[in-house]
Amino acid sequence: MIPDSNRAIRLKPAFILIGLGLVVLAGVSFFIPSETLPAVFTGYLCGFSGVFLHLIFVRLFRKVDDARLLRYFLVGISLRFLIVLALFTLVFLQIESGKISFTFSFLVSYIYHFVIDIIFMHRNLLQAENRSTS
Repeated sequence: MIPDSNRAIRLKPAFILIGLGLVVLAGVSFFIPSETLPAVFTGYLCGFSGVFLHLIFVRLFRKVDDARLLRYFLVGISLRFLIVLALFTLVFLQIESGKISFTFSFLVSYIYHFVIDIIFMHRNLLQAENRSTS
């Protein structure tokens, strides 16, 4: 089982990467036409909502042993995907203009945060494997 203190330490690089994504978005916003800027930020925030769901799942599954961690992680990813997809659909149906900007921003944000999840999960699995072989 991964101790809680180690998981908390591993989340720090994730927060740094999330902050970097926000800084890049803020920098790019100077080059985005002002009429599509709300759609871009809304799309980013919808993709970013997956991060909050990830933190909830990490909190719920923190005491899961290494053997079941991958199964719980995959279930968590599936549930997050369905929740974020529902959020995307609701927002997409509500906005009037900038649907393409919203969709593109959402996809980039969701993929960016999903890759961060995969990187950290891979690292957790490697560390769990190293613990089991030692």
